[in-house]
Amino acid sequence: MTNCLFYSVFFVLFLNVSFGSLRVSQVNRVFMSIYKGLFEASVITIDDNGEPTTPYFNKARVEAYVDSYLEENLSKYSKDYTVELSYPSSREDSPSKVKIGLSAKINTFYSYQKERIFYIESAENL
Repeated sequence: MTNCLFYSVFFVLFLNVSFGSLRVSQVNRVFMSIYKGLFEASVITIDDNGEPTTPYFNKARVEAYVDSYLEENLSKYSKDYTVELSYPSSREDSPSKVKIGLSAKINTFYSYQKERIFYIESAENL
């Protein structure tokens, strides 16, 4: 009887670790696959007067696109996640960098944390 109990506990732990590692890889795939088109669609290059301006990220668009992307793709794998968006750039009203961080609770044994930075760079610097 003790052996059955031991094997049952061992099997449950094995399944928890196996499915947890699978979920971590799925969450990582979703986060690392945030396509750059999402951020390209958030870039403003023309001002309100129709004149060219230094390109910058529209904060409202970035937040809306990131929220909808993660809600659609990440909610299948983890319901308990938080997203942090920051704009580490010198221009507060027209940021040229976006830093996105994701923290997700997978299960008892696994959690996921990663950050990515997207930025606009001049063609002369490429």
